[in-house]
Amino acid sequence: YEVRVQASNGRALSAGRMIARRTLEDVPSAPVNVLVVDADNTSLLLMWDPPTFPNGIILSYRVEYFGVETTSTANSSFYDVRDMTVYNVTSTIINELVPFSTYNITVAAATSIGEGPPSSSGSQYDLVANMTRRRNSFPSDQPNFE
Repeated sequence: YEVRVQASNGRALSAGRMIARRTLEDVPSAPVNVLVVDADNTSLLLMWDPPTFPNGIILSYRVEYFGVETTSTANSSFYDVRDMTVYNVTSTIINELVPFSTYNITVAAATSIGEGPPSSSGSQYDLVANMTRRRNSFPSDQPNFE
């Protein structure tokens, strides 16, 4: 911010002086538009947009995911919350997922002050419904999962 302070005696204004100040960083708001753009039966490609209010320089993103109970789930570690931290990117590949399962996925951004709130916690992704989709619509620099 830049602020100019001037004195007035009723007849004239002083020249004043311009003062520039920067606000301190704070935790960012939640990332937006979290979307699974491709998947096979054990992996998915997740993308998101930076927070609307970064409140500083975004240093990293934490992706958290865990399995949601279904009738096909037999592995107790499936329900464990797992997370990964990524730097300087707004996408990641999550591997080693349980086939034919549903996952709850959130993304949170962090500045030097700390981590902000996660994206909407209601984001569930079902590998069963999406594993048979064709994966040929991605540019050559994106994973193909075939």
